[in-house]
Amino acid sequence: MKRPWLALALLVSVGINLGFLGVALVRHRAIERWREVRAGELPPPPEFGRRLADGLHLSPRERPRFLELQRGLAEHTLSGRREIFRLREQLRAELLAPQPDRARIDPLIAKLDERQSALNRALVDTLLESRRMLSGDELQEYLRMLDRFAPGRGPAGASGPYGRGPGRRLPGGDAGPPPPP
Repeated sequence: MKRPWLALALLVSVGINLGFLGVALVRHRAIERWREVRAGELPPPPEFGRRLADGLHLSPRERPRFLELQRGLAEHTLSGRREIFRLREQLRAELLAPQPDRARIDPLIAKLDERQSALNRALVDTLLESRRMLSGDELQEYLRMLDRFAPGRGPAGASGPYGRGPGRRLPGGDAGPPPPP
């Protein structure tokens, strides 16, 4: 072969393309697994909260308890959100019925309020317990992380509160409050 560099370039190209394909497949599987977790078909993985614990540089003594707290919150939140979704579907069906029955609507609203309050309590309890566990730099970093993921911030909050992006208007033409600084 007169041009060995051509064969080498071809092999390198094939290797890179196979690497890209492998990364895409692994990423696809991870996304599918997370969808299954969010749908309640699978429990959160055992390493749930690991990246948060890594970012806080927790001691080996604090880490298992912290991860247990985060996993408990995730499991409670997922089951609570499924229940809220189910109740909202029932409420929607009742509201769209030819003759909505107030006697069925009011208990659904009460159950929705109860479930949402339970989720809020679980979140607050977990955050307060996490704060009690942490001190010094760990606590300051945890508070910075909480601030980054406040409504309207962070990965989920990029679209703004209530799913409104910076340029999206509310019904009636109001753009809503400005995004936080």
